[in-house]
Amino acid sequence: MKLYLDDNRLPPPGYKLVRTVDDLKKFVKKYQDRIEAIDIDYDMGIYDKFGGNGEDFINWLEEMVLTGKIRLKKNIELKCHSSSIEGRRRIEETIKIIKAFLRSS
Repeated sequence: MKLYLDDNRLPPPGYKLVRTVDDLKKFVKKYQDRIEAIDIDYDMGIYDKFGGNGEDFINWLEEMVLTGKIRLKKNIELKCHSSSIEGRRRIEETIKIIKAFLRSS
Protein backbone atom coordinates (compact mmCIF):
# COMPACT_ATOMS: atom_id res chain seq x y z
CA MET A 1 0.00 0.00 0.00
CA LYS A 2 1.23 3.47 -0.92
CA LEU A 3 -0.40 6.51 0.69
CA TYR A 4 -0.44 10.10 -0.60
CA LEU A 5 -1.43 12.90 1.78
CA ASP A 6 -2.57 16.03 -0.05
CA ASP A 7 -5.41 18.53 0.15
CA ASN A 8 -5.36 19.47 -3.53
CA ARG A 9 -3.25 17.30 -5.84
CA LEU A 10 -4.14 13.89 -7.24
CA PRO A 11 -1.84 11.01 -6.30
CA PRO A 12 0.68 9.42 -8.62
CA PRO A 13 -0.32 6.05 -10.11
CA GLY A 14 -0.34 3.29 -7.52
CA TYR A 15 -0.94 5.60 -4.55
CA LYS A 16 -4.10 5.93 -2.46
CA LEU A 17 -5.16 9.53 -1.92
CA VAL A 18 -5.71 10.59 1.68
CA ARG A 19 -7.06 14.10 2.27
CA THR A 20 -6.67 14.48 6.05
CA VAL A 21 -4.03 13.78 8.67
CA ASP A 22 -6.65 12.05 10.82
CA ASP A 23 -7.46 9.64 7.98
CA LEU A 24 -3.77 9.01 7.29
CA LYS A 25 -3.22 8.14 10.96
CA LYS A 26 -6.09 5.64 10.74
CA PHE A 27 -4.52 3.96 7.69
CA VAL A 28 -1.10 3.80 9.35
CA LYS A 29 -2.53 2.34 12.58
CA LYS A 30 -4.46 -0.28 10.62
CA TYR A 31 -1.88 -1.31 8.01
CA GLN A 32 1.46 -0.50 9.72
CA ASP A 33 4.18 -2.72 8.19
CA ARG A 34 2.07 -3.45 5.11
CA ILE A 35 2.62 0.15 3.95
CA GLU A 36 5.28 0.52 1.27
CA ALA A 37 5.33 4.33 0.97
CA ILE A 38 3.92 7.51 2.46
CA ASP A 39 4.21 10.74 0.46
CA ILE A 40 3.30 13.81 2.53
CA ASP A 41 2.24 17.36 1.74
CA TYR A 42 2.91 20.07 4.33
CA ASP A 43 0.01 22.52 3.88
CA MET A 44 -3.37 20.81 4.18
CA GLY A 45 -5.50 23.87 3.38
CA ILE A 46 -9.15 23.46 4.37
CA TYR A 47 -8.42 19.94 5.66
CA ASP A 48 -6.03 21.30 8.32
CA LYS A 49 -8.85 21.17 10.88
CA PHE A 50 -8.91 17.37 10.55
CA GLY A 51 -5.64 16.56 12.31
CA GLY A 52 -3.35 19.37 11.26
CA ASN A 53 -0.70 19.50 8.54
CA GLY A 54 1.96 17.17 7.19
CA GLU A 55 4.41 18.20 9.89
CA ASP A 56 1.86 17.28 12.57
CA PHE A 57 1.53 13.86 10.95
CA ILE A 58 5.27 13.18 10.68
CA ASN A 59 5.83 14.28 14.28
CA TRP A 60 3.07 11.88 15.38
CA LEU A 61 4.59 9.10 13.26
CA GLU A 62 8.02 9.71 14.78
CA GLU A 63 6.61 9.35 18.29
CA MET A 64 4.63 6.21 17.40
CA VAL A 65 7.58 4.51 15.70
CA LEU A 66 10.20 5.41 18.31
CA THR A 67 7.95 4.22 21.16
CA GLY A 68 7.06 0.98 19.37
CA LYS A 69 3.36 1.78 19.05
CA ILE A 70 3.55 1.60 15.23
CA ARG A 71 5.65 -0.94 13.32
CA LEU A 72 6.79 0.07 9.83
CA LYS A 73 8.84 -1.76 7.21
CA LYS A 74 12.54 -0.98 7.56
CA ASN A 75 12.63 0.04 3.91
CA ILE A 76 9.42 2.10 3.84
CA GLU A 77 9.62 5.05 1.47
CA LEU A 78 8.84 8.25 3.37
CA LYS A 79 8.93 11.51 1.43
CA CYS A 80 7.48 14.99 1.23
CA HIS A 81 6.22 16.60 -1.97
CA SER A 82 5.31 20.00 -0.51
CA SER A 83 6.03 23.27 -2.28
CA SER A 84 6.59 24.89 1.15
CA ILE A 85 10.37 25.02 1.41
CA GLU A 86 10.49 25.39 5.20
CA GLY A 87 7.69 22.87 5.81
CA ARG A 88 9.36 20.33 3.53
CA ARG A 89 12.72 20.86 5.26
CA ARG A 90 11.25 20.18 8.71
CA ILE A 91 9.36 17.10 7.51
CA GLU A 92 12.47 15.73 5.78
CA GLU A 93 14.52 16.18 8.97
CA THR A 94 11.99 14.10 10.91
CA ILE A 95 11.90 11.51 8.13
CA LYS A 96 15.69 11.11 8.52
CA ILE A 97 15.22 10.38 12.23
CA ILE A 98 12.52 7.79 11.56
CA LYS A 99 14.53 6.08 8.81
CA ALA A 100 17.67 5.94 11.00
CA PHE A 101 15.66 4.38 13.80
CA LEU A 102 14.11 1.80 11.47
CA ARG A 103 17.54 0.86 10.08
CA SER A 104 18.94 0.39 13.59
CA SER A 105 16.09 -1.67 14.99
